[in-house]
Amino acid sequence: MLKLVLRLGLLLGIVGLVGGLGLAAGLRRGYVDAFYARFTCPAAGSLVLGTSRAAQAIKPGVLAVRLNARFTGPWLNYAFTLAESPYGPGYLRSIERKLAPGTRHGLFVLAVDPWSLSLPKEGQPRDTVGFAKSASRTKAIVFPETNSMVSRLASVSQNPNLDYLAHYLHKPFYQLLLATDTARVVERLHPDGWLEIALPPPLPTRRCCAAAPPKNWLPTVLWRLPARWQPPARVAWCRLSRF
Repeated sequence: MLKLVLRLGLLLGIVGLVGGLGLAAGLRRGYVDAFYARFTCPAAGSLVLGTSRAAQAIKPGVLAVRLNARFTGPWLNYAFTLAESPYGPGYLRSIERKLAPGTRHGLFVLAVDPWSLSLPKEGQPRDTVGFAKSASRTKAIVFPETNSMVSRLASVSQNPNLDYLAHYLHKPFYQLLLATDTARVVERLHPDGWLEIALPPPLPTRRCCAAAPPKNWLPTVLWRLPARWQPPARVAWCRLSRF
């Protein structure tokens, strides 16, 4: 019986060692996903904030070259997606954790659009409609991103970030070891947090013609916008919290 237990312990130890070495090798390849590197780099002094538009459009490296002498570095694009980083209490707490202690002259570039300042109409109390006049009223606001990755991840400058790998990595570990087809790579997260989207060239075809947009595209867009357009409550919270 003792020999069986020892053999099982040895087997589990070997499996754990091989798995750990494989995970380390996969992480050393560089790219994990579109978010991981932002949670492993050191705390920053200047941040780019917002949703996916800011993540893909604003290069901290360009800002650093032109403005580094005037503002505190390092520079980091700390923007994610509409589901993860609309302006609210969860995102604010994550920013405070990522900001380097003692920062005094940092630059914060905020990308703002109607969706990043809006809340779904469904499930919001009536007394939160309109600009809140006191902090007590904003406590009733339901922020959908409360349980998101950005809101819940406590360690945002740890390398390797085991908390992220254990709870928020949305692919099997073995895929980190697989070779990447560079001809088909559509996203690359740079060390400064900029998410580069590079679509592969289209396959050659005999006949190439762009499809005309539907005639009713504008009413469709205008019809979808009010479904999420509920800005007063979130804007009021941003004002009261001095986001």
